[in-house]
Amino acid sequence: IYTTNNGGSSDGAMTLTCEVNGVTVSVRTNVLYAEDGKTKITEDYFRGKTIDVHGIVDIFDGEYQIKVFVTSDVTVH
Repeated sequence: IYTTNNGGSSDGAMTLTCEVNGVTVSVRTNVLYAEDGKTKITEDYFRGKTIDVHGIVDIFDGEYQIKVFVTSDVTVH
């Protein structure tokens, strides 16, 4: 998991490197917040867990990724 931390508005956005059936998939999030709308979701929320995501397929630096916009787009198992 890589978390953006460069002093900009995207600080807290994450890139999750996931594996599905032996294929590596990158999932990029916006800054995500807990249900209270104030607490930022951190790497610990996702680390080592299985997730399902709903997002759009995007390209960054020539590589495909799934872009996730809000916390409800990710189901953690």
